[in-house]
Amino acid sequence: MAIGILVGVLVFALALAVWGLSRVPPLPGLTSSDGETFATAAESAGATDTPEGTEPGTSAPETPAGSAGAPLSITAAKDYDPLGDGAENSDRLAQILDGDSETWWGSEGYQTSAFSGLKSGLGVVLDLRESSTISEVTLQLPGSTSGTLYATDDAAYFDSGKALGDDLTEAGSFSGEGSVTTPVADGTSGRYVIVWFTEISRDGDWYRARLAGVSATS
Repeated sequence: MAIGILVGVLVFALALAVWGLSRVPPLPGLTSSDGETFATAAESAGATDTPEGTEPGTSAPETPAGSAGAPLSITAAKDYDPLGDGAENSDRLAQILDGDSETWWGSEGYQTSAFSGLKSGLGVVLDLRESSTISEVTLQLPGSTSGTLYATDDAAYFDSGKALGDDLTEAGSFSGEGSVTTPVADGTSGRYVIVWFTEISRDGDWYRARLAGVSATS
């Protein structure tokens, strides 16, 4: 009888052990009896928040230079006076690009905000170094000023002061004082940005077109 009891206990213990082992999940990376594959901890971590199109364990691709919203480099500025004598204080142009809003380029002086009736406007041409898509332009204007923005790849506007022509399409208009941001028309692109002043502000005894700084965004 004792042997029978002992055998019964052993059989029960063995059955319990088998049942317990059947509840233990397979090792990571192995397949269970029902076909489910269990990932390793490293695999699970690599699959978390991975951008679409990016291999697990690698960084998301960086936004390339020149992509939407990126600042554009302005490498040079030139006075633009195709309706006058061709010169408007070129020795002060560096003050547009010096990063100091307290210093500014100013045109020659006029007796009225409409250039004394001598011309319809004058401006500054900015060189972006290469043709670029442009989404907006911000001007630092020391006084209340109005005008128009153009963009072109024609170097003659920068090099020789070519007169405004039919090849130019208005990209945007600006009006105000201080930091004035102008969104430009969709699809605007070019190497050169023309800031064309049509109404200028008083500076002491004279009226001048004035520009203290400028930035552009792709």
